Amino acid sequence: MSNGDLKEYLSTFVGRGTPLESLNKTDISNAEYIVHLEAIGSRDKDGSTKTRFKGNLKSAIINAEEDFKKVHNSRYVHAKYDVHIKLVPFEYSVPKKYWEEFMEANRSDN
Repeated sequence: MSNGDLKEYLSTFVGRGTPLESLNKTDISNAEYIVHLEAIGSRDKDGSTKTRFKGNLKSAIINAEEDFKKVHNSRYVHAKYDVHIKLVPFEYSVPKKYWEEFMEANRSDN
């Protein structure tokens, strides 16, 4: 999926509280992303991480996975992903189809 596809998806929210100028001013390749990784099988809050990252979506996912691995002292990420983008003043969920290719398990650089 391209940045244009994500921006087009986000444009569907304009008129539902997100000012058009907020979307127009947002550079998808240098946006604020929030990636929450919840360890699968963990019942406490220590099993999850929440990483804020300013940059592109792929780097946000990679950065969040590295944070998760450090917290869990692990070489692998076994977690449920929840990805958001900040469009002032709101935060929107980014559907999996826009970021799943960036997950550690799906990247071609592994």
